Amino acid sequence: MLLRTFEPGSNLAETRASRHGFFDQQRPALCHDIQKEQRYPNDRHLVAEGLNSYCVAPLIIGGRSIGTLNLASEKTNQYSEADAEFLCELGSQVALAVSNMTSFEEIAALNNKVEYTAQR
Repeated sequence: MLLRTFEPGSNLAETRASRHGFFDQQRPALCHDIQKEQRYPNDRHLVAEGLNSYCVAPLIIGGRSIGTLNLASEKTNQYSEADAEFLCELGSQVALAVSNMTSFEEIAALNNKVEYTAQR
């Protein structure tokens, strides 16, 4: 199924309610049946796209949330607590990779600045 609204890499509108659980509180969110368990404003958009369950894990690095890793399915009850646990473990690795890439970019920018200053 091709989703019209949610494409890979797209961002959902940030809302206070959705951030409170899995982003700010750094806890995973597991929804077995979105139709019955709509907890966040964005859930209605997922239902409109034909999605029925999801699992969301926060990306945490150095105690700070930097994003979320999200899975969604057309199937009700697709994800379990074990899936949420695994997604959190995977999220830790993704967060570390993002942090490493950010550090690499910062170091490269500083090296460029040093080289520019040395040439003057």
